[in-house]
Amino acid sequence: MARPTETRSALIAASLALAAAGCATSQQVKDTGRAGEYQISCGYFGWYICYERADQVCPGGYKVVSESEEHFGGRSLRVACEERK
Repeated sequence: MARPTETRSALIAASLALAAAGCATSQQVKDTGRAGEYQISCGYFGWYICYERADQVCPGGYKVVSESEEHFGGRSLRVACEERK
């Protein structure tokens, strides 16, 4: 049987992981002349948060246009969605 502190630690870790996964935002970029390009901001969390969001907005796959990491602005990823085959 797990001790209460182990159970509590596991619940806190799971809650933080779910909160981090919901922190990525995406916005379609309209000024590039290419359809299906998105700017994804994922704050200070790991890059995997950006890539998980890219998988959601581009279910047919994507190409990375750029990655950037700002000192005070967090991380952002720009992707161009590929068409489903």
